Amino acid sequence: MIEGKIDPVALQAICDRLKHDPYCQAIAPATVYCVGGAVRDLLLGREVHDHDWLVVGSSPQHMLEAGFLPVGRDFPVFLHPQNQEEFALARTERKIARGYQGFEFCCAPEVSLEEDLKRRDLRINAMAINAKGELQDPYEGLCDLRHGLLRHVSEAFREDPVRLLRVARFAARFPSFQIHPETMTLMREMVQVGETDHWSAARVWRELDQGMAEIKPSALWRCLADCKLKPFDRLSEEEEPMLAQLDFAAAAGAKRGLTWGIFCALAFEHFREPVLASLKMPRDTLALCHQVRKHQSSLLDILFDDPYVPDQHGDSMAGLPPLSDEVLAAQAQSIAGFFESIDLMRRPQQLHDLLAVICWHPSVQSQASLRSKRAIEALNVLAEDYRHAKLNVSESQRRLKGPALGEAIRLARALELSKALRTRYPHGLHNTRP
Repeated sequence: MIEGKIDPVALQAICDRLKHDPYCQAIAPATVYCVGGAVRDLLLGREVHDHDWLVVGSSPQHMLEAGFLPVGRDFPVFLHPQNQEEFALARTERKIARGYQGFEFCCAPEVSLEEDLKRRDLRINAMAINAKGELQDPYEGLCDLRHGLLRHVSEAFREDPVRLLRVARFAARFPSFQIHPETMTLMREMVQVGETDHWSAARVWRELDQGMAEIKPSALWRCLADCKLKPFDRLSEEEEPMLAQLDFAAAAGAKRGLTWGIFCALAFEHFREPVLASLKMPRDTLALCHQVRKHQSSLLDILFDDPYVPDQHGDSMAGLPPLSDEVLAAQAQSIAGFFESIDLMRRPQQLHDLLAVICWHPSVQSQASLRSKRAIEALNVLAEDYRHAKLNVSESQRRLKGPALGEAIRLARALELSKALRTRYPHGLHNTRP
């Protein structure tokens, strides 16, 4: 049995599955193993969400006869007919072209467990568990787990450029682990010889997006920069605030897509734009990035438009005179212009997304947290006032058409905002409790 602090229930579930699953039994005398990330996470004491299964000593025809469903014509992976989990035939690979698709596979029954594990990326992912609960660890993955190392299994690592991205992602998932120097050297060599010139933007996006959802996204970016991979090698010290805020947001459980908004808000243009151009983002994430780049400056101006700063008056409004009608009107015009620019009437979610991103801006967080929270809450309240305002448009204005009518409506909304500011926030967004 495996030694260490692991969940015995999770281990027993794997053993029971291998012993009693009727489809696993149907491919006997082939042997089925639990492999890869499930074994790694089990040994780390982490919850196992997905299982990968490896079949040694079988053939595609045997798998089909047992009831398994083929995934692809040329790739030796099959789906369990009941739970759709993947069962891969043990295989070896031969590099026949550049890129991550340039492989020829051999999945003959005589391919051994050790041969299959040797082609995997990292030693911590090259372990297996059999039906008796015994750990199969021919490449000392357990040793690397104990020492916190991300180390390649063999020279076959260099044949698949996507493995470089996977190492960067694992660096973000396991922030206490170190990339082995030999593995880093190997990754740099892969970049130098142009192996990474042949992957797709969509595949790069998938790996990086997963890395941004890990515990320490900054480790992802540092790893890619250390590999001298373009355009990520443009990362410099001036990006440190962005990296720090990404880690803070990840630790706080920020939504997956939100981290890309933070990246766009804080990364400098000469780094940000080439990176975004290299990725094939989904439409909603791309839209958020565009909105952040376009509107964050205006949003920050509104949030920091505070005539009464705390170092002069503390956190109390006692004795503070209300702002003049002229100041409130100017604020209303600024806020109304911002609401119009983000198309608040048709897309109110855009304001919530922008505010969720701007909360992580260092300028916002450097203020007294309560004052920042008040300003953001006040802007949300004003947005509702703006959207649901009953406009007093004169009879003559109603006869207007086209741009003239639109301008009259905009002025009427700005007037409603002025009234709301005077009623709710006479001392500014930061100084009145909604």
